[in-house]
Amino acid sequence: MSVPGPAELIVIFVVALLVFGPKKLPELSRQLGRGMHELRNLQQTLKGELDGMLDEDDGAPHPERTAPEAPAPPGDEGSSAEASRPTPNGQRTTDEAGPEAAGTSTG
Repeated sequence: MSVPGPAELIVIFVVALLVFGPKKLPELSRQLGRGMHELRNLQQTLKGELDGMLDEDDGAPHPERTAPEAPAPPGDEGSSAEASRPTPNGQRTTDEAGPEAAGTSTG
């Protein structure tokens, strides 16, 4: 879509002047300007939020985007598969971490 030239802008202005009249045209222009200002602010806000979300992403997989794990069989509540499940921050649970995580020391 091309930007209208000076001749087209004059025609649009004259038609608007005839349709709305000289008293109503300044008010309509102010309202149009305010609306454009609000749209520009909304666009900048959304762009900033999206950029912030993309910067936070850093390429790490999101738990919502990963495939869900298969549920355990009904009689297997205490299985090792449940104990080795990573936490949302990517670390393993304490059941798998070893004696250091449990608070026992060997030396």
